Amino acid sequence: MIDLHAHILPGMDDGAADLEASVAMSRIAVEEGIRTVAATPHVNRDYPPDPEAMAYAVGALNVALVRKEIPLGILPGGEVALAAARELDDETLRAFCLGGGRCLLLESPYGGELPWLEELLGGLQERGFEPLLAHPERSPIFQDDPQRLEGLVASGVRCTVNAGSMTGRSGDAARECTLELFRRGLVHAVSSDAHDHVRRPPLIRQAFEAFESELPGLSECLDWYTRDAPAALLTSRHLPEKPQLEPPPRRRRFRRLFSRTVAVR
Repeated sequence: MIDLHAHILPGMDDGAADLEASVAMSRIAVEEGIRTVAATPHVNRDYPPDPEAMAYAVGALNVALVRKEIPLGILPGGEVALAAARELDDETLRAFCLGGGRCLLLESPYGGELPWLEELLGGLQERGFEPLLAHPERSPIFQDDPQRLEGLVASGVRCTVNAGSMTGRSGDAARECTLELFRRGLVHAVSSDAHDHVRRPPLIRQAFEAFESELPGLSECLDWYTRDAPAALLTSRHLPEKPQLEPPPRRRRFRRLFSRTVAVR
């Protein structure tokens, strides 16, 4: 498997606190069947961009994993806040693209209507970037209006959902929204968004099992969402044909759950 979203670099953000934690996360990832992880430290006002520090941390962690004979490859990347994406120049943004390619992981908004969202994402595409929205299912904007996300996907934007949203750890609203996004065909990858080896470890497989009763056949698509499509996103290739799920029961409408567990950021 390929994990496109994990805060595995030591001391870079609110993820792994030190190298020991990074190694512990890496061991769990390998046991899970993950062989490649895109390291995606936050890039925002709290964690200003430092491409050199990120690249150094990626190299140091890869060396440590080789020495400990842990078969996991760490790729460079970042989870870029939308506000930061508006301000940073192309050279800096390219440094945080996943695996050194053109795919740029962007943190979905947690609040506000963001009337400039479409303009921003379209502008990034014109500049040669390929936007990948992180956990859109946790964004109130898309929970209230999944059709807005549908329009973005139609324009070429891609989405990766969190495994934790599928298992319910981010609250009922995020889980319900994730189901709706799968039903609408708006999910292109499932990532761990791991932050540590205890509370938010790099686990993905169980998320597919958690959705099997509501989306029959989803477990059989695990390879597409965690290997085939992520590999294409990393290399800017066309996504392979998506396996077809069994037709879901008709729903009258998608609604936001008004009483929901507060999502853990």
